[in-house]
Amino acid sequence: MTGTEVGDSLNTTFARVVARLRSIVSLFGFHTRQLFSWQTAALVAGLGLFLGVRLGQMNVSMPSDCLFTLYALETGVFGLLSMGLITRERDLGALEMTLVSSRGFHSLILIKFIPMAFWALAMGLCAALGLKWMIGGFGWGLALLFAYTTGMLFGMTAHYLSVMTRNAYMGAGGALLLAFFVYAYFAGKSHRALLDPFVQIFQKGPEELDWKVLLWNRFFVLAWIGVLYDQSIRRMRRIELWV
Repeated sequence: MTGTEVGDSLNTTFARVVARLRSIVSLFGFHTRQLFSWQTAALVAGLGLFLGVRLGQMNVSMPSDCLFTLYALETGVFGLLSMGLITRERDLGALEMTLVSSRGFHSLILIKFIPMAFWALAMGLCAALGLKWMIGGFGWGLALLFAYTTGMLFGMTAHYLSVMTRNAYMGAGGALLLAFFVYAYFAGKSHRALLDPFVQIFQKGPEELDWKVLLWNRFFVLAWIGVLYDQSIRRMRRIELWV
């Protein structure tokens, strides 16, 4: 190949890559706008305002306080953003076309989940770094990991309930109410409880943590996410329940 042909080939490849990136960014922006309807944006903003006021009242000085804040933030954000992954399609009048499209249900959920996971992580990261700045010595990375996966669990719960009830607000309300009762149940128990999604990793100090137990704890959290996801897909495949 001559130098001109090589240059043309590189230019073509570069143009294709740029076009692909533009398509991805455009798709990401589209699904972000769908996620943050004015109702959802108002609820997320209200959650942030509530936690901010609560932090001011608590006079946060302990890592356990920061951990609780991150758990509440990620659980609330994931729950609110997950509630309309499918039901919002019905509100837009595009559900029937979506259910019979060739993309498949897994692709449908994945393409909507990625922007949600990104924004939940971004909000959690900003909150974790802000809390670290407030109190100094705070293992924000570990806390964010546990809060993020716990939030994802209750986000998938909200999605599952919204699919079962075909109502976004019942899905979010049910998931957040369940999260409250689960937290209240495990609040007085040891941070080594395997099935506690709100495991208190800073209750007795990081140096006393049993890492094997913590790994098994996150395994159970991810396993429940997989079970709820599978059941949601099975329900979505029953198209007669939606149309």
